[in-house]
Amino acid sequence: MKNPSSLLIKNFINMKKQILFLSCLLGTVFLTSCEKEEHIIESQVVVNENNNYQKLNNEASLDEKIDYKRAHLFTIADGLLNFNSEISEIVRTLEVNEDDEIVISAKYLFENMLVENNHLENNSLIQNVLISLDAFIGLEEEEDWHPVLTYKNAGEFVLEQTIETSNLIIAIEDVEDYTKVYKGYEKINGSTVQIEETLTPELVGENYLIIMELSPCEFNNHAPCDYNSGNNGGSGSYTARINKMTVKHHKEPWPGRSRVHFQGFSLPSPPQHSGDCGDYIYGSVNCYNYLGKEMGVFKRSWVNNQTERTVNFYLTTPNNSNANIIFYVIFEKDGWPAPVKAETFPFSNGQSRNVYYRSWESPYHSVMLNGNISSNPYNLPSIYSYSYNGASIKYNF
Repeated sequence: MKNPSSLLIKNFINMKKQILFLSCLLGTVFLTSCEKEEHIIESQVVVNENNNYQKLNNEASLDEKIDYKRAHLFTIADGLLNFNSEISEIVRTLEVNEDDEIVISAKYLFENMLVENNHLENNSLIQNVLISLDAFIGLEEEEDWHPVLTYKNAGEFVLEQTIETSNLIIAIEDVEDYTKVYKGYEKINGSTVQIEETLTPELVGENYLIIMELSPCEFNNHAPCDYNSGNNGGSGSYTARINKMTVKHHKEPWPGRSRVHFQGFSLPSPPQHSGDCGDYIYGSVNCYNYLGKEMGVFKRSWVNNQTERTVNFYLTTPNNSNANIIFYVIFEKDGWPAPVKAETFPFSNGQSRNVYYRSWESPYHSVMLNGNISSNPYNLPSIYSYSYNGASIKYNF
């Protein structure tokens, strides 16, 4: 990138030197020396004598999780920039999607790069990268997470004979003040450095942009991600369908997109006790799957222009009597370590139920509806004719 105003990673790490696994006092062995502070990012992965990477303790704080994620994703970005020519050869073999993007697992790229360049297997940075690629497996019982790359303007990228590293910017999802951000990184004078300015289309300019995020999908060789994706109806007796949807408010900073998810349940009557969730409905997931079901991914231009989109999201209940009460939350899904939040639904008898979702943001909408097609015992709005038009989202059944 031309004329950048950047912050050296050395200073970045000095401000964040409380990262759980970066302490040389733990008695562990780094793949490269801890004594060289200017290369501390390159030696961020701690291993023990058996060459096993250390995972975060289950009791780690949210700040420790944020630092852990930041350091591991930086290691991967450092590898992408340092081995750009080798990685780019693999990228050129991949399919470009209809949005002019290539979405691919970082692990897939590095593993295939090493097949073609096995002389790099013992490179210390590559060894660190391989550890970081699996750093988000097994952290939680509910989900594993995978570093995934999105190459923007991929049609041009694959046609370029040579991609200069100086023309690459990597946008890594991060967190500041418990709000999701994307931080830009580039290579200058042999070092991977952070761009001080907020990433914008104008700042990126004609450089190639690569977005790095955590996903529950691996995206190996451009395989589609069907993890908790939308649906086309089920085998239940009664089906409701969310037809059109307009997302009005960005809950994702640039260059992210709005990933709208659904989590909902049903009950035949107000519960006898307060607790978590309710009965299963087709169109949702189990109570403790915090990602819910994907309703759609909304491009930034759609949100800017408040473009109405067809989502055709179906909800099906097992039978009519079990659908007397349907309650759900629509939210912006964020990846680990975004906090798991609870939306509490109060019932007429004084009891309540919690519905959980993972996000840095407040939900787009939550509501309790009547799902019984022939009666309305609890005087709730009918799901079969319900519509909502709020500040952040608009949709209708």
